[in-house]
Amino acid sequence: MNFEEVDYFFSFSEELDLHLHSLSDWNGNESDMLEFLEGASKEVRRKASSALYSLLMKDCNSSRAQWISSIQEAAMRLSEQGALPILANYLALVSEEINSSEHSMAQEQELRTALNILFLMFKFLPQEELKSDTAFYSSTLEDALMHLIKISTEISFIPIKKVSMLYLAYIELILDFPNKNETKFSKEILEGLKAETPRHRIPPNNAVEMFYRRMMRKENPLPQIIVVGLLRALLNCCPNANTNGVDIKEEWLSPLRMFEENEECFAGFRRRFNCQCQQCNESTHSAEHTRHKFITGLYISKIFLLLMMRFKLNHIVQFSYLSQLMADANGILVFLKFLNQDFSGNEVIKTPALPCFSEIHSEKIVEDCISTMLKVTYKLVKNHPERIKDNLIQYKSSLIFKRILNKLQVEEIQIDSLKLLRVQVKYLNKKWKSYPSNMHIISAIYHRLQNKGEDWINDIENTETLTADEVRQINHEFNFYHYWQGLDQKIEDSPQLPQDFHEKYEEWLEENVWGYNYMF
Repeated sequence: MNFEEVDYFFSFSEELDLHLHSLSDWNGNESDMLEFLEGASKEVRRKASSALYSLLMKDCNSSRAQWISSIQEAAMRLSEQGALPILANYLALVSEEINSSEHSMAQEQELRTALNILFLMFKFLPQEELKSDTAFYSSTLEDALMHLIKISTEISFIPIKKVSMLYLAYIELILDFPNKNETKFSKEILEGLKAETPRHRIPPNNAVEMFYRRMMRKENPLPQIIVVGLLRALLNCCPNANTNGVDIKEEWLSPLRMFEENEECFAGFRRRFNCQCQQCNESTHSAEHTRHKFITGLYISKIFLLLMMRFKLNHIVQFSYLSQLMADANGILVFLKFLNQDFSGNEVIKTPALPCFSEIHSEKIVEDCISTMLKVTYKLVKNHPERIKDNLIQYKSSLIFKRILNKLQVEEIQIDSLKLLRVQVKYLNKKWKSYPSNMHIISAIYHRLQNKGEDWINDIENTETLTADEVRQINHEFNFYHYWQGLDQKIEDSPQLPQDFHEKYEEWLEENVWGYNYMF
């Protein structure tokens, strides 16, 4: 179990959450808490969720080992009472009530609490326990998380870091590795398309195929929600971001404001939090703000990377479609914008206010974030000359990757940076290649990257590659044939009934529905 992710999930301000102390105000038991999450008034519902969160965090002032043991026991007890479907329905209910015109601290806090509880359940329950109940909560939880990602493009207080981390935990759970598909992406895919049976007529043979079908059936969730919603949030993590939608700093500042407004409530509790600010903001807590942006960027990138890898194993066109959507939404430029910053000043440490959490070294977060983004960017541009020229070359990305090479001496980051430099070398002019520093890079590419026998240094004319329009055509034809045309078809007529059924249906109802004869 990766307990480090739990430390990432909670902002330092949330460790002083008022809801940690609400268990003593609850008169019922655990089953009552779960029962009141559904069908109760908002006030009672919020008290129940606060008490449930406090139950999971009740030993947060103890040692880390003791807290982990306590939360595992509590999570298992709740799971045995059917908590996961109830919590998924609860999150769906809370998310549906959110709108841009009505915003209250209580509403914002309730959403955070619901996400906190679900994330703790996902991280501290055994995988077997989580998987055994997926049929009862999977669809509801998936819809709720996608809805939150969608409205984050309009509503500033959606805690997108928490949503992204929970969504990643969810898809990691449900998307098992499919058997590798050896089909290569080429024009021949279209020629053989009509010979295949449309996939919408065949029962899905793995979880990835089922997930992709759901993405095709719903109201544009893949392009409009997963791609645009997450890329917009990632753009807000970039330096000098000025876009509408989610405000990254609100996720950690909002609990701090609650603490400032109710400071006397914390007087009797053991806390090592000591803020001397007259007013907390991103400048007075710049380390927390930076850490928060990098964690958000890391997990959004991990979502993209996981989906790309799973789709590619299942069918190459599914991977191509997701890549096309990301490229068309300027995803490559968003990653370049994030990577185009000075990482040397981000080596800060977060000291936890509660003993159950560990110190977080932001240097590791930064390295993981950069490494993941480089991998996603490489997958987006590999074998796509148009994307390389329109993004990497036009926006002088070689300067970005050279700076990363010089600043971060991490082997994995170095290799990924060199790969992104290699794909664009052939499109750079002779003057660039003749600079001594660039000659060192070319030499490093030769020595450190696996030689595939291709001429990557010279631009060979008349090389047959697919254009962006041809890629879109293949993706569209594949999705239409295998998925979309099945949605457009009318539902088949009901099976033919016997001619005398209409004459005798009242007798059939009496015998098989209203009566009890069928029981004997």
